Amino acid sequence: MSKRVLIPALFLLFAWSCKPEHINPYDSVVPEENPQDAIEYPVGSFAYLYKNVFKPTCANSGCHDGTFEPDFRTISSSYNTLVHQPVIANDATNSFEYRVVPGDSAASLLHERLLRFLPNSSGIMPLALENNSDWPSKKNEYIAAINSWILAGAPDVAGNPAPSLNTNQLPMNYGLAVFPPGNTTTQFQRGNPGFAGIGPFIINGGISDVYIYPWDDNAGLFNYQLLGWELSYTASDFQPIASGMFYASAVVQSYDFGGSSAPFTKRSTVDFSPYSGETVYMRIRMNDGVQATDNFVPTTNSAPYWYAIYSFQIP
Repeated sequence: MSKRVLIPALFLLFAWSCKPEHINPYDSVVPEENPQDAIEYPVGSFAYLYKNVFKPTCANSGCHDGTFEPDFRTISSSYNTLVHQPVIANDATNSFEYRVVPGDSAASLLHERLLRFLPNSSGIMPLALENNSDWPSKKNEYIAAINSWILAGAPDVAGNPAPSLNTNQLPMNYGLAVFPPGNTTTQFQRGNPGFAGIGPFIINGGISDVYIYPWDDNAGLFNYQLLGWELSYTASDFQPIASGMFYASAVVQSYDFGGSSAPFTKRSTVDFSPYSGETVYMRIRMNDGVQATDNFVPTTNSAPYWYAIYSFQIP
């Protein structure tokens, strides 16, 4: 078990109450391979912040590990317990309303707790670090990245603008795992870097089981009106050549886009054999039953690397 260096301060971070996003009975199951390790997200993207800051620095045991919010166990719980989420504890003058206010770093408690001591708080974040943490050497770089993300409007994982306050949030997919049919142990891995410097999944055998990790404030994990997929030979200029649906499946434990173990609950068996020798791109079509039109992930708002994350190469 790794040891941690305790920074003098009270134990609670933000003094926020225990309110995990969801109970995950599969936390103890660790998949053998993590294709997300090969992805280097652009600085300032939320995926970069989660992978480099929130997960290794803030999700320590006894800190933001699901015991209280914000919950940094997964990339999904991180975003959804930060943006427009009300603070529970505050400074002496009640200066803050929300943990993250898109476009306003000074009004975002997350940002200010990293910079200065706020009266009535437990101290400057983070309070505890693992011995191998790179926070001391990269503190200024990480805080600048958080500031840039907030000032850019706190875009979501796929690069879409943050939802307006008190509006319906569009559903989002937080993970992609690809296995040979009937095999939930050995995932297909990514090949050499391609589009946007990220390698596509190498699909050997044609048919694959594709799992996703969706989340929505209304639909939760399961209650979607629509969860489908489309394939295209092109990335940003998406021209569908095939489509299908995701269905509820037995929970498969794999890795989300931040590299954390998470429950994947939706599966589709996709036949990639017609595209032998090609690279194809997938987008997820989602509707939570409340929104007026379907949401696509990635979308035209997404950064180019997201098209690469949803790419597949068929030898």
